[in-house]
Amino acid sequence: MPPLLTKGAPLAASGVESKLMGTTKRRNGTLQVTYAGHPLYYYSADKIGKVTCQHANMHGGLWLIVKPDGQLNMAKGKHM
Repeated sequence: MPPLLTKGAPLAASGVESKLMGTTKRRNGTLQVTYAGHPLYYYSADKIGKVTCQHANMHGGLWLIVKPDGQLNMAKGKHM
């Protein structure tokens, strides 16, 4: 799962609270986008309108979707 990286301040899309957007500096010096303090990652198998990595226990932890209000989506299941 590759990290969501940026070279500057992240931009918020419609429905996303821009005040919750931020960055964290990774060990290699790159900036990773955060939302409500949670580092964001891509999941290559996700498609528009079909999220397959929600509430998945893999790669050493539980993976959850972050909702636009910054809260974790605790819904179980593979599709949103």
